[in-house]
Amino acid sequence: MDLRETEARKIILTVRKMNITELNIELELHYVSCCLEIIEDFGYWHENYYIALGKMFNNAINGISELGIEDNITRK
Repeated sequence: MDLRETEARKIILTVRKMNITELNIELELHYVSCCLEIIEDFGYWHENYYIALGKMFNNAINGISELGIEDNITRK
């Protein structure tokens, strides 16, 4: 599981460098969603894990704000 998570973070970092905000938002939110499933399924608790998830979620929110698509998301 650690290897897949590491690979996922590498992909997200690569996309960030490509400056494709829409794709980065999708990847970050998908990553957070998958991590939350792991937490629910396995009861994983580690403070640094939660801090990293929070940062990833905040990056996605910042991208959403940057693109000005907050209203589009709340309508769905």
